[in-house]
Amino acid sequence: MIGTRIHGTILGLMAGLPSMCLVIDSRTYELCEQMSIPYINCMEKPIKFHTKDELLEIFLNNFDAAKLDGLKEVIYRNKKKYLIS
Repeated sequence: MIGTRIHGTILGLMAGLPSMCLVIDSRTYELCEQMSIPYINCMEKPIKFHTKDELLEIFLNNFDAAKLDGLKEVIYRNKKKYLIS
């Protein structure tokens, strides 16, 4: 899942989908940084693509699966703690 909205990216991650946010403003950048959400900072270097295959290639070149696995573990622990309490 790829998008510019932080909420959509979070929903994708919670559903277990590889997801990445295209950061277009400082608020989204800060949220992605604080929550370890995979992102591409389009403010520093705009990305250019014309097809979904080109966008997929950009995604795959910038996606860090290990970072996502760590985030999924944090989400799992937090959900478990919330449900038990």
